[in-house]
Amino acid sequence: VTGVQTCALPIYCTLNAISLTATGGVSYAWSGGLGNTANASVSNVSNITVTVTAANGCTATSNLAITQNTTAPNAGITNNSGTSTLTCSQASISLTASGGSSYVWSGGLGNTANATATASGNYTVTVTGSNGCSATASLAITQNTTAPTAGITNNSGSTVLTCSQNSIGLTATGGATYAWSGSLGSNANASVTLPGVYVVTVTAANGCKSNATITITQNTTAPNAGITNNSGTTLLTCVQTSISLSGNGGSSYLWNNGLGTNTTVSVVGQGTYVLTAFGSNGCSASASIVINQSAGVPTLVLINNTGSTQLTCSTPSISLSLSGGSKIGRAHV
Repeated sequence: VTGVQTCALPIYCTLNAISLTATGGVSYAWSGGLGNTANASVSNVSNITVTVTAANGCTATSNLAITQNTTAPNAGITNNSGTSTLTCSQASISLTASGGSSYVWSGGLGNTANATATASGNYTVTVTGSNGCSATASLAITQNTTAPTAGITNNSGSTVLTCSQNSIGLTATGGATYAWSGSLGSNANASVTLPGVYVVTVTAANGCKSNATITITQNTTAPNAGITNNSGTTLLTCVQTSISLSGNGGSSYLWNNGLGTNTTVSVVGQGTYVLTAFGSNGCSASASIVINQSAGVPTLVLINNTGSTQLTCSTPSISLSLSGGSKIGRAHV
């Protein structure tokens, strides 16, 4: 046996011992306390020399350098979704492991570099390098799926549309964005002009939604306006110099011709009198009455029934009569 041979072998995380076999002789002597047989096992970084002796007693040596590569990979997790919080609008989070040649995720996420998390928790990926060494990286995924507390504020203080309350202002609360039913739009504030059930969908910053509802009714029934003639006549005369009228059917009243807003008024002139009655809902209706007036003072005629205006012994009295009125008078002078 002649000559010297040199080579090198590495130790990895998955290869923690290297088995060696010497050849070419009848006896062998290893350095490093590896023994005197043809076979040896090396588990440390070292330079190994085997001396081979032939049957003729000649010797030769062979060298082998044992190196080591047990560097752990630089394990990492890239969050492709840019958030680590699951919400109603972010139902899943995309993750990518890096730094190795193979990957194993916790939580049943699989054995590929890419994984998708759909539940909260601490996710760990075990990254294995080509040398068999491994390292881990972890990422905490949280969850925020709390629904907003949807609410509707009635700015008008009433849920009833009337003649005096022809619109009701509403304000939605509890979210970041809003969507009203009934074509009321997507602002927080809305104005209702028709009766109905109105629903607002409130969306929070986390994308979760909830609804609030308000019922709007309507009362636009006009009052039943009427005029009561307290005097029992619609004719003004020298005897009936005024007529008392009272409004009914409403909660407040307005008379024309400057008669004011009292329930009961007194009429002293002929004409058409109109009463506007207002209900408690602000709706109104009208009633009217025509007041007439007699022709005026009657023309009186004095009639001398005797034919003489001189009293004498033969005409001791003169008979007079009145005509032109409803009551006729007769006198003797």
